[in-house]
Amino acid sequence: MDTLSEDLPQQTVRKLLDDVLSNLAQQHLGRIEGRNLKQRLMKLMSKIEQYVPGVESDDKSQAIVIRSCSCPVASVTASHSELCQTVANTLGRLLHTPVRENCERGEWSQCCFTIQRAPN
Repeated sequence: MDTLSEDLPQQTVRKLLDDVLSNLAQQHLGRIEGRNLKQRLMKLMSKIEQYVPGVESDDKSQAIVIRSCSCPVASVTASHSELCQTVANTLGRLLHTPVRENCERGEWSQCCFTIQRAPN
């Protein structure tokens, strides 16, 4: 990441990361289909759990929170937090809804992504 950031414009790095994560998601997770968000989320979570242990979703009244017990790429995100936003963008494309990154960085980094519920 450091080499990419030093040698390429930021917009190019973001596009490259986005393409790489999208390709990885397609290869390892496939298409996430379902009639509604809840169905798509359940399918996504069952597939993600194979690769990221300790990931869970919490269905709250205002939002759905996807959280892991740690960050599998904490050593990278410590200095390149833009990777977390790229993951959020990829999740959003898979789920067909906007996803906001709320990751906790520090000594005990945790992935955290929020899906706001549509107002009734």
